[in-house]
Amino acid sequence: MELKKLCEGRMLPPIDIGREHYEGLFRVCLKCVSEATAVPSEDILGRRRPKDVSDARMMVYKMCRHEIGTGHHASKNSGEDCPSLKWIGDKFGRDHGAVLHGVRAVSDHMTVDKKLYAKYIKALSLFEIERGLYLSSEVKHVTNLQIHALQNSVDTIKKSIEEHEEALRKTEEMLEESKGGIDEDMVQEQCSSDG
Repeated sequence: MELKKLCEGRMLPPIDIGREHYEGLFRVCLKCVSEATAVPSEDILGRRRPKDVSDARMMVYKMCRHEIGTGHHASKNSGEDCPSLKWIGDKFGRDHGAVLHGVRAVSDHMTVDKKLYAKYIKALSLFEIERGLYLSSEVKHVTNLQIHALQNSVDTIKKSIEEHEEALRKTEEMLEESKGGIDEDMVQEQCSSDG
């Protein structure tokens, strides 16, 4: 699967949870992105716009939009209205348009910036672990159907991680091949100019 497809939309399987857990999962998401990027949470939530801070902020937007289950990306079985782009924007003092732009921008940037992609995958891996810990401590009444869904999620997550690792490996190989070609061209140009 190509990297562009992997970066669009949800990268983890959804978990059917109640709306009352979105605040807690937002905090989990913020913590994981902060840890993966080394950008403090207060900077991510703030107004500063250095590249590392704005990248981390857009990563939180994307993770909230696609992984917590907001808007039309929510689990179809939840039976409740889920928080919207406006809900995410309110966390940052921004409107829904800024959030939507950030989600699209970071998804596009990850397809060409392997360091940003690696940071997002690290944040996503941390989030999946922390989400499981949060839900195991916070969700008291789990149905058999939800347990079955969580069990099925494990295989999906493993497969998703393998696909992302494969896409990252191929991207790194292409980068190395490109670098090799550039260096070779430079040597040939240098030799021909030296006569």
